Amino acid sequence: MNKKTFRTTKSLIIEDFHAWCVWKNIPKNTYGFIKLCYLYPEYVKLIDYRIKCCKKRLLHLARIFTHFYTKHLNLYFTCKDLGGGLIIQHGFSSIINCERMGHHCWINQQVTVGRGNSGRPSFGNYVKIRCGAIVLGGG
Repeated sequence: MNKKTFRTTKSLIIEDFHAWCVWKNIPKNTYGFIKLCYLYPEYVKLIDYRIKCCKKRLLHLARIFTHFYTKHLNLYFTCKDLGGGLIIQHGFSSIINCERMGHHCWINQQVTVGRGNSGRPSFGNYVKIRCGAIVLGGG
């Protein structure tokens, strides 16, 4: 793994952190990070996905905690390019399988973004996918 990939992952995690802090009105410091991790399993699952994509061996130790903490959530990601600042509000039973999702997107519960005959969908920046939405296939 090269340093550029790690820096990109770090910047995406920081962008997610800032977006969640603004949304939940939490201070942008260590206390805020601990509070987000303690209160919001969706946030932890997002960080888990970022670490998984990073492929940095030492960071995978953190995944031991996140796996057991978020096992009940049923939130799954499979995305080639997942932009920063992603907000997952009530991410219960959501499956995100897309080609690309831009920055500062918003996902609600029971959302299915999948694969159709025409491939996987792509989303731009500032997209909101609301409760119960099903999006299949590319455009």
